[in-house]
Amino acid sequence: MLKIRPAKDKDLPAIMKLFRRVNASLINDGLQMWNQGYPTEENFKEDLLSKNLYLATEGGRIIGSVSVSFD
Repeated sequence: MLKIRPAKDKDLPAIMKLFRRVNASLINDGLQMWNQGYPTEENFKEDLLSKNLYLATEGGRIIGSVSVSFD
């Protein structure tokens, strides 16, 4: 079952692993989704600290993330 929950500090390694996999796949398909050097692990940490980072999980496994901002 798909669940949405706030990200926790302990999730950061899995979030970064997912980001690298998705980014590599997009680049392999000829798509440049993000600018060079963005987002960084620090960007994810900032979103986490500001409580703007949410995760989609299924069976306890992280399958997606989103940062919500009103800026």
